Amino acid sequence: MFPLDNPAVASLLADASAAEQSGKLDQAAMLLERALRIQPRNPELLQSMAEVQLQLEDYQQALNFSSRSYDLGPRVGEICSRNWRTISVSREYLGDHGGSQEAERLARACKVVKPEGL
Repeated sequence: MFPLDNPAVASLLADASAAEQSGKLDQAAMLLERALRIQPRNPELLQSMAEVQLQLEDYQQALNFSSRSYDLGPRVGEICSRNWRTISVSREYLGDHGGSQEAERLARACKVVKPEGL
């Protein structure tokens, strides 16, 4: 995971997560927007915003944020998997069924495996 070095960003992300958990999605989006003004290339923030947009049923925005997160983030692990799962759901709602299935396949490819011999 990419570290959240900036304490203000860490605080905004925590507040956004709490707002999301309590169903205050517009507040969560606003807090994430503030965090993204500070760190616009942070894959974790971008993916968190994608997931909030998905819950707000703004599938195109969810797709955009998740795609940006993937472009800037790791190619394996949790964020990678979350990126592709969000892309899959967004594409499904946008009517791109083939693209949704391809994104699901790519999500499974994000898992971390041990090198051979270990």
